[in-house]
Amino acid sequence: MPRPTLHIKTKKSDYLLEAISALAVIILVALPFIYYNQLPDEIPTHFNVKGEPDDFGSKALIWIFPLIGLILYVAMTLLSRFPHKLNYPVEITEENACYQYKNAIKLTRTVKLFVVLVILFITYKSIAFGLEKSDGLGVYFLPFFLLLIFGTLAVYVINAIRNKRVDDHLR
Repeated sequence: MPRPTLHIKTKKSDYLLEAISALAVIILVALPFIYYNQLPDEIPTHFNVKGEPDDFGSKALIWIFPLIGLILYVAMTLLSRFPHKLNYPVEITEENACYQYKNAIKLTRTVKLFVVLVILFITYKSIAFGLEKSDGLGVYFLPFFLLLIFGTLAVYVINAIRNKRVDDHLR
């Protein structure tokens, strides 16, 4: 059975998530432009589990971070516009589609913000390391990132399952 296609109204909190994500992408792209000429010939290109740089490459590789961030930003923005195409942990029905779509859109926007902020942080730390103003990402980076992403996903799945029969009249 095909899923219903609904127009989901954008709330103020959605606009806020989008604005912060867009600002983060702008800063992500701007940082290499601002600092490129000041960077040494080699910068960190990989960090180990402890957040320490463990591989280095040409400073031209600093452009990879904004490219990846921009691609992910655009992809997740497009995904959030077609919630009926996403996968769900529950069956989508006429009765629960509105709630489930809103929940999935919020998840997509939140994950997009977190991913762009994480890539921005890595870019900043790579530049700072190159300028000898940082020694890496820090030991708490990986656990914090994993908690952020998996915590967000857990909240989403719990809400989706708890409200699998919700009839949302706020279309």
